[in-house]
Amino acid sequence: MKQKSGPIRFRASVVAFLAIVAPLLRADETLDLPAASLPVERVIDQLLEAGWKEAEVKPAAPADDFTWLRRVTLDLTGRIPTGPEVAAFVAEQSPGKRAKAVDALIASPAFIRHQARELDWHLTRDKNSPLVPYLTRALTEKRGWDRIFRELMLANEADPATKGTAVYLKQKVRDLDRLTNDVSVAFFGVNISCAQCHDHPLVADWKQDHFFGLKSFFSRTFEVGEFLAERDYGVVRFLPNKGKEKQAEFMFLTGAKIAPPGAAEPTKDQQKADAKKVEEWKKSKTQPPAPSVSARAKLVETALSPGQRVFFDKALVNQLWYRMFGHGIVMPLDQMHSENAPSHPELLAWLARDYSSHGYEISRMLRGMALSRAYALSSRRDDGTQTPANTFATARLKPLTPMQMAVSLKLAGMVVAP
Repeated sequence: MKQKSGPIRFRASVVAFLAIVAPLLRADETLDLPAASLPVERVIDQLLEAGWKEAEVKPAAPADDFTWLRRVTLDLTGRIPTGPEVAAFVAEQSPGKRAKAVDALIASPAFIRHQARELDWHLTRDKNSPLVPYLTRALTEKRGWDRIFRELMLANEADPATKGTAVYLKQKVRDLDRLTNDVSVAFFGVNISCAQCHDHPLVADWKQDHFFGLKSFFSRTFEVGEFLAERDYGVVRFLPNKGKEKQAEFMFLTGAKIAPPGAAEPTKDQQKADAKKVEEWKKSKTQPPAPSVSARAKLVETALSPGQRVFFDKALVNQLWYRMFGHGIVMPLDQMHSENAPSHPELLAWLARDYSSHGYEISRMLRGMALSRAYALSSRRDDGTQTPANTFATARLKPLTPMQMAVSLKLAGMVVAP
């Protein structure tokens, strides 16, 4: 028995490891994905229709022009269409009129305003957030989501292009546990808060090492009066489920580790000298110097590197899909892990690949979703049957946001001169 226990334990550890990483590897490497050159809308319809056929699900009938235009105008610009817009769209007979309408909506200032508000809510959950001006500039200039992530994490207020980014970290930096989980949810689609106090009891992927490993990238960030600063040193220590206190490694959600960046831990005298400098910076209202190596910059570098960006590539795609279709490919939206497989793994993997290969351009992804036949299905079924939400065979009714309701009511009450 003793001779067998070693190999058995080894095989068990390999199986446990594969159970964690296999879903990610499968999505990235072994799924049979459609050609990368295909249009987004075509791939969406191809893969969803294949799923309907396999599950013997009959999709709803296409929505009429009135319904489709109202839906797409609300989703892309946050308002209902005006009377003249509806009349002109319905009267037009050209086969490409829906693509023409989508392109016009995306080119409008209302698209930028609405998407900036949507992204702001996704990032801050604050209806009065001061982040909107930055997001508006970023979307106007068609900055990719990867660049927005980088600019929010590095928060360089000295650069006019990134003015206003520091507010994202400053709103959360006094609670590093909250900051760690908020960043994980917003950019990686992972709610890792359960692993703060103990290894996740139901999901083998998430250990305390993951939570505190991610927290390590933020542990050196702090406020100095009105400024955001970052020390050149600092480690995180935590008490595991069992055993003595341990020092967290700088580790990303995939398990990738990096050597502690920056300087070694200072002596007590050096810490006192640093604390005195901080007080001087506060009194003089001076921006502290940047660290020799930023831990937050290392997080960005790791999260966006080939082989590690699987979470980043999929998280916002899933969010955008949820906004357009009313249900995510992964639900709940913040539970992207091996125990919660996507309803359509090939579709999510293809969309994530397309998204990253086209510079993480949000408007391009929204355009493809809006032009798919699946997006244009009716929310009503003539036969009275119901289909599961994760088949996307029937359009889901979506509640209006307060802003959508307010703007739409204003438009509905307008009197148009004959």
